Amino acid sequence: LLAIHCGRIVALADTAQRVALEVLAHQVDAADHHPLVVALELLVADVVAAEGEGLGQDLLLAGLGGGGRGISLSGGQQVTITNCVFAGNVANTSSEGGLSGGAIYAAGLGRLTVIDTLFATNGVEFARFNASQPWHYLSGTAIYANNTLVTLAGCAFRANAGRPHDYAGCGGTVLLEGSCGGSVISNCLFVGNMDAKPGWGSSAGGTLHLKLSTVDAAVDMVNCTLAFNCTDASGAGGICVEKGCLNLINSIVYGNRQFSSSAGPRDLDVRADGTVNASYCLFTGDAAPYIRCTGTTNFTNVIYADPKFVTTDAEVQAQRETGTQRYRL
Repeated sequence: LLAIHCGRIVALADTAQRVALEVLAHQVDAADHHPLVVALELLVADVVAAEGEGLGQDLLLAGLGGGGRGISLSGGQQVTITNCVFAGNVANTSSEGGLSGGAIYAAGLGRLTVIDTLFATNGVEFARFNASQPWHYLSGTAIYANNTLVTLAGCAFRANAGRPHDYAGCGGTVLLEGSCGGSVISNCLFVGNMDAKPGWGSSAGGTLHLKLSTVDAAVDMVNCTLAFNCTDASGAGGICVEKGCLNLINSIVYGNRQFSSSAGPRDLDVRADGTVNASYCLFTGDAAPYIRCTGTTNFTNVIYADPKFVTTDAEVQAQRETGTQRYRL
């Protein structure tokens, strides 16, 4: 079991990991869990490998560069992350490649549990967001999970940005791929996240993107809000179910955008191998440009309306930079 619950500002990299952990242990023991600071100049490695290390509480992983992952996890252990902040972890490699997991990369874990944690401004550098050169591709700008049972509870995903790589089935702020059936996302907020397609290919986008191993594998999403997210990929700004089943319950999916086509989809894209069972939910609209379905949808007690957010759709769209798929957030 890896439990991440620690200091206020921690930044770990391969060359800094030993020093950071030593400082962490000292400050946690000596300062009664007061904020911990590790110098940003230590952040020089591509990936933070945190397997098997207990890292304390209230962690802020911020400003990691290199390959862009805040934390990289693999193996069969169970990982719990509570009351943390992942901010500004961006891919800044200058070569073409398909990075995954701007803040968290999880492969083959027994379980990944993330509770009451903020993910903000992870993914790619905004300076590269609309760049023409084939750099800085990234899928799962906040979380990429492969063959991992995932539980997200009480988390917020804000202003994460990605440029999906040039192949089908990538993109997303949270991308669950492979054997992730049985995962649960509850009481989470997704707002102002962005995906920009490089200009070719068939990347799918979607703030939540499911690409599960079988059509029967299911993910539950309960009491969540996905609002004002956007994509320039071929999928929806809100949810893209490429393969597998999403049970969407008591949730709001509103005001999302798909900028590459006025026909959408904006809120929901259900592809041929996908199923969405939605109950007691709110969407912006009941057809194009809001919903596209070549798979299966089963809607019960669903409404199409304005949720009356304090921040209006017009106010959000006013923050969009002219001629780009980028919000000034």
